[in-house]
Amino acid sequence: SFLLQLNDSAGEPNSAELKWSGWQIKRYLDVLWMHREGRPDDCPTRHWTQSALLLGDDHGSIEWPGFPVASQDQWTTGPKTAGSTMCLHENGPGRKMKDLFRRHAIPPWLRTAIPVLHCNGQAMAVGDWLFHPAFRRLLAEQDSDYTWRPAHPVLQKIRSDSHRQNIDPHDALG
Repeated sequence: SFLLQLNDSAGEPNSAELKWSGWQIKRYLDVLWMHREGRPDDCPTRHWTQSALLLGDDHGSIEWPGFPVASQDQWTTGPKTAGSTMCLHENGPGRKMKDLFRRHAIPPWLRTAIPVLHCNGQAMAVGDWLFHPAFRRLLAEQDSDYTWRPAHPVLQKIRSDSHRQNIDPHDALG
């Protein structure tokens, strides 16, 4: 039973799971996640050519009014890639995406559904709550915003919860 799984899986942060009639409850860390069976799809990879991207049924859209249309840089949005990192403060070390997602309590089975912004292959933003310092600077210079509007309820909750967290980028993650 699910209660026995919860009790027996104290050392395994995401091993308890219950499914019924198209719904599921899964545990990650100390949080129970209830949603329709089948997670949101992986975030599709899209190349930026204008100030808004449509990402599909689950992922909604991202708006960046200050997108540098004339830039020679290659801006893309897509899922995290294995082993990828992102710097959170000037001259700081790159942090593993896995650790950034873990710090925001985003379960492993949902991490590839979160859009990651890349510029020439370098991660610049996770969702619309974690930014590389160079991207924060660019947004400030443009007096612009970068806003993700997910459509899937689980992704909406992740976005909302992540915006409520105050994480010091100088804090040691992981």
